[in-house]
Amino acid sequence: QEGAALYESGNYASAASKLQEAQHLFQSINVENKECTSLLQECEMEMGGTGGREHADILFSEGVTSFEKQQYERAKAKFEEALSLFTELQDSEKVSVCNEWIISCEEFLDGESPRTFNVFLIGSIIIIMVSAVVGGLIYRLRMKKPDTQKIKKKETKKRKEVKMEEKRKSMICPYCKSEIEEDWVSCPHCGVKLKDDTLIY
Repeated sequence: QEGAALYESGNYASAASKLQEAQHLFQSINVENKECTSLLQECEMEMGGTGGREHADILFSEGVTSFEKQQYERAKAKFEEALSLFTELQDSEKVSVCNEWIISCEEFLDGESPRTFNVFLIGSIIIIMVSAVVGGLIYRLRMKKPDTQKIKKKETKKRKEVKMEEKRKSMICPYCKSEIEEDWVSCPHCGVKLKDDTLIY
């Protein structure tokens, strides 16, 4: 129905693509749809030379899309259809590319990974291993590196303690030179007033 609608609108290349897809589905369930076949033939007649190239390009792009989705059987069928059209158009470059894609599809269907895939897989493993090693080294360096914030806090605390100790030592009565505390109003040793006793209130 999608193919028929596209045919009616004059979009013959897209119509042919949809009709071919429908035809494959009919064949997969052993059903012959004469209407689909005849409409597909009409599309191919309407397309002519440039339309045939456009249709071949559409089939090729659909093959690539199917391959990326790991639908290798469907991708192979699309590339084979595109190959036959490019052969008719005598486009040797596209014929060579289609053949390469068909070989890749067959390798996946036979349970073998294509060479490019193997190279990609090995490259990925190497990258992962290098990343792990580098990550480990960075982690070790961070573990060995002293925590500067903790050191600064300790040094600040020590300085405060030293200052407090010095302050305590320097707190002596100006008259009898006896040790006194900071908050004392008067010296308990000699009785002299150290502060105005009203200040504590």
